[in-house]
Amino acid sequence: MISCVTSLNDRIWADIEDRCSPLPAESKNWKIIHLLPLIAELPLGVATNILQAVNKIVAYLASFSPWPAFPDPKKDFSSVLEDSRQWSRLGDIEDQITLGHENPEFLFGTATCTLQDSFNECPDSQWAEWTKKKVPEDNRPKEGGGLFSLYQTEAGRKQITDSLHKLGVNSYRFSIPWSKIQPKEGEWDQESLRVCVEFCKHLRNEGITPMVTLHHFSEPLWFHEKGSFEKEENIDSFLFFAEKAFDALTVDYRGKPLVDHFCTINEPAVEAFSRFVRGAFSPGLFFNFKRAAQFLKGALKAHCIVYDKLKAKAPDVKIGIVHQYLKMIPSNPLLFPVTHYLNRLVNDVSLDFFRTGKFSFKMPFVCNVTGAMPNPKTDFVGVQYYSRPLLVSRVRLVTMSR
Repeated sequence: MISCVTSLNDRIWADIEDRCSPLPAESKNWKIIHLLPLIAELPLGVATNILQAVNKIVAYLASFSPWPAFPDPKKDFSSVLEDSRQWSRLGDIEDQITLGHENPEFLFGTATCTLQDSFNECPDSQWAEWTKKKVPEDNRPKEGGGLFSLYQTEAGRKQITDSLHKLGVNSYRFSIPWSKIQPKEGEWDQESLRVCVEFCKHLRNEGITPMVTLHHFSEPLWFHEKGSFEKEENIDSFLFFAEKAFDALTVDYRGKPLVDHFCTINEPAVEAFSRFVRGAFSPGLFFNFKRAAQFLKGALKAHCIVYDKLKAKAPDVKIGIVHQYLKMIPSNPLLFPVTHYLNRLVNDVSLDFFRTGKFSFKMPFVCNVTGAMPNPKTDFVGVQYYSRPLLVSRVRLVTMSR
C-alpha cells in the first residue's frame, strides 16, 4: 500500500513539475489549458505527501520496538540497510579484511589534481585570473611547491613515488595540465606533455599504475572565455586536446599502453554547481540553474564524444568518468524545494543520463534543459563520496561529518 502511495506521489509531482516548467526553446505551443490539471493534482500531491509523512513517523516509532528483531549485522549486513543504528552492533571487527593487494588487477590508490597540487605552475588557467579577482594578494598561494615541478626531475619523481610507497598504494590518479600543454588556442607545448609521459613511465617502473584525468576543474583561460562546456561547439577543442594527450600517453611501454586508465572529466555536476549555483568557481554566478544545466549537458556530451574517439584508438584502454555523491539536506521543511533541485542537479541528472540516455533538468518557472545526446558509454564510473551539506535558512552551506 505504501509503495503505491509513494509511486502515485512521485508521478503526481513529476507531472506538476512538467506543467510548471518552461517549454523547451523550440516549442511554442503552450496554452493555458496546459495548467488546468493542476487544480486536481496539487491537492492530491499534498494529500499523498501527508500520507508519506505519517508512514515515516509510524516507522520511526516502530523502530524502537524490539519486534521485529534485526539479524546480527556481522552475519547479515543488510540489517544495517534496514536500520542504520545497527552499526553500533558491529563493534570491533576482529576478522582481518583483505583489500586484494596481492591481485595486480586490484588498484588501491590516491589522487590529486593540477588545480590543487600545481596551482602556481599553471598561469594560463582560468583559476589564475579568478584568484586575482577574488583572493587578496597576501592570501594567494606562494610560489613553488607544486608537484608538476617534481615531475620534471628524477629526484622529484622519486620523492613522489617514495611517498606513494609509504602509503602502500599501487595506483596514482592525477590530472594533466591542459593549460600548460595548450596555453593559447592553436599553441601546443610538447615539452609539458613530455613531462607527464616521463612521470607515467617512472610510476610504471615503480610498480604504480598511473590513472590520468583529462579535465579536473582546471582548463585554459582561452577555453574558459569561449564558454567552456556550456557551449557545445567548444567540445571539439577539448576533443583535440584529449586525442593528442591520449596518443602520447598510450604509447607501448613494456608490452602494454603506458597509461591504460583514463578519466575524461572529474565531477562535471559539482563543477556546474560550483560555477553557476554556488558561485565558488569562475564565472561565480549564484542560482543560475539554467546555465548550470547547460554546462552539465555539454560536459556529459563531451565525455561521450571523447570516449568514442579514444576507444577507437585503443579499445583495451579503460575510459571512465568521475561522479560524486553529495546529498544536501534542509535544516527545515521550507528549504526542501531548494535541496530537492540541488540534489537533482548534483546527483541525479548525470546518473539518469547514463541509465536512460536522456538528459533532462527541469525546474518550475526557471528552466527546462533537454535535447538530443549521444549514446552514453563508459567503462567505469569513479564515485567520490562526501559529507552531507546542511542548508540553513540563509541558504548557507554547513558541512556535516558522516
